Amino acid sequence: MSNYSNYNGGQDSSGTSGRNNANPTPFTPYHADNPVNHGWSYQGCNEASKVEYYQRGDVKMDYYPTTGTVKTSMNHPSQGNTQMFRRDLTDSEFSSVAYDPRQHTGKGYQTKK
Repeated sequence: MSNYSNYNGGQDSSGTSGRNNANPTPFTPYHADNPVNHGWSYQGCNEASKVEYYQRGDVKMDYYPTTGTVKTSMNHPSQGNTQMFRRDLTDSEFSSVAYDPRQHTGKGYQTKK
C-alpha cells in the first residue's frame, strides 16, 4: 500500500512543482496519455521509487511511468477494499483504465487489502 501521507502537492524539496504542460512530473512517461486528462488529481511522486500518485474521488492510482505499470486502489462494491495491478498496457488500454479504473484489460492481477 502506498504512503499517501507523504504527498507534497506535486512539489519537490525546493518547494517548486516538477510538473509542466509538456511533462507533468520529473519522469519521462511510458504512455502518451496523462491521468489528469481523465479527471485525476496529481498528488505527488516518489522520485526514489519512480511512482506518481493520483486520486479521483475515493479511488487512488499509482502510476509507474518508467514501466507503465498502474495500480488502482478502491472499495469494490462486493469485494471490499481491493488493489488492481496492470502492466504492459498499450496507450489505448492505459487511457481506458484512466477513464474507468474498473476497466478489465486481461493484463492485471488483483489483491485485497
